[in-house]
Amino acid sequence: MQLKRSLNLFDSISLMFSSMVGPGIFITTGYILHQVPNPNIVLLAWILGGFLAVAGAMSYAKSASLFPYAGGDYVYLKEAYSPIVAFASGWLSLSINFSASISLSALAFSKSFFLCSIYLGMFIFLNFHS
Repeated sequence: MQLKRSLNLFDSISLMFSSMVGPGIFITTGYILHQVPNPNIVLLAWILGGFLAVAGAMSYAKSASLFPYAGGDYVYLKEAYSPIVAFASGWLSLSINFSASISLSALAFSKSFFLCSIYLGMFIFLNFHS
C-alpha cells in the first residue's frame, strides 16, 4: 500500500518550523539573557542555530530526493545502515524525542495560560468589587 503525499507548501513549512523551533525559543531565551553579558551574543547564537537548522533541512531534502518513499528517517536509516537500526531509531524517537517535545510544549502553554488566567481573574475581581 502506498501512502498518498498530500502536504502542500504551508503544511511543510509548518511541520519544519514546529519540529526545529518548537517552544524552546520562548522558554530558554530569558534564561540565556540572564547568563550572558551582552544580548547580541544571544542574537548571534540564534542566527548560528538557524544556519545549522537550514543545513539539517538541506540534508533531509537531499535524503528525500535520493529515497523518494514514505517513511522519513526510517527509510533513510534502513537504506544507509540496516532495518534494525531504523527500527530502533524510530522507537527511540517516538518514546523520547516526541514525548519530550510534547511535554515542553505543554509546559510553555501552561505557564502562559496560568499567567493569563491570573491576570484575567484579577481584572474581573477588581472590576466587580470596586
